[in-house]
Amino acid sequence: MQKWAESELQQADLGDARRNKRLVRIVEDLASQPASSVPQACGDIAATSAAYDFWNSPYFQPSDIRNAQIKSTIERIKEHQVILAIQDTTNIDLTDHPATSGLGYLDHRKSSGLKVHSTFAATIKGVPLGIINQQVWSREAENIGIAKKRRQRETQEKDSSSLVRWIISNTNVDTKRNSKRINMALATYSIVAWRLLWLTYEARVHPDLPCDTVLEPNEWQSLCATINKNPIPPHTPPSLRQAVRMIANLGGFLGRKGDGEPGVKTIWRGLRRLHDIAATWKLLHPDSPKTSK
Repeated sequence: MQKWAESELQQADLGDARRNKRLVRIVEDLASQPASSVPQACGDIAATSAAYDFWNSPYFQPSDIRNAQIKSTIERIKEHQVILAIQDTTNIDLTDHPATSGLGYLDHRKSSGLKVHSTFAATIKGVPLGIINQQVWSREAENIGIAKKRRQRETQEKDSSSLVRWIISNTNVDTKRNSKRINMALATYSIVAWRLLWLTYEARVHPDLPCDTVLEPNEWQSLCATINKNPIPPHTPPSLRQAVRMIANLGGFLGRKGDGEPGVKTIWRGLRRLHDIAATWKLLHPDSPKTSK
């Protein structure tokens, strides 16, 4: 899953080609190990420091990161006559990090953090096309009198999507931060979250596609070898649905009758394991391995 980020972010314009490349690298690292901490996903001190420096940069804004993907999202939208624009409002609760600057209150005076409202496009069959708008703000104290009305409206909006809640609940970013740095990280993680949601629903809507449209050879080969307990992978890649179910199996999906299709949580857990399995496989198989018929 390493090549998609470069294609997805090819229209990034952060004012310097090196920043554009760094964004691609960070997204690739985070996507390969979803829900891992930034140091775990980046792999070493240099890459981790580069990620934090990137999010602290004064030379571009969170909106510039979002616009990089929005441009690709618009291109996907053009392929459909009708799309769904799904909205979601949620909180980044940072009450336990009072030193973080730039926060506002959430649902009451004792909770603090940031509000996030996202709109993302999806096909009428439910395949996510990408984020088309995302607003992040801190609520001013003088607005606390209208909190009840806001909560009523947000409850309706939250029913439409779990996208941002998934990002918030699984993002592990250094707490020595300010609201802009969090916003930068959120913009980056939103791209990763979209990709995982896309994979989840693409496998349901287009189950018969070959999985090598998404996975690298070392990924699907090591996946098959691990799940099938056969050191020689098949000659041809499995279907996308089969591969996603195998990935989810690594993440704890049992696949029992009546379980339905795997969800995002088991898939990202499986992808985290697959990252290590595929890396070991590639190390032990520097050349293309034999495949069974």
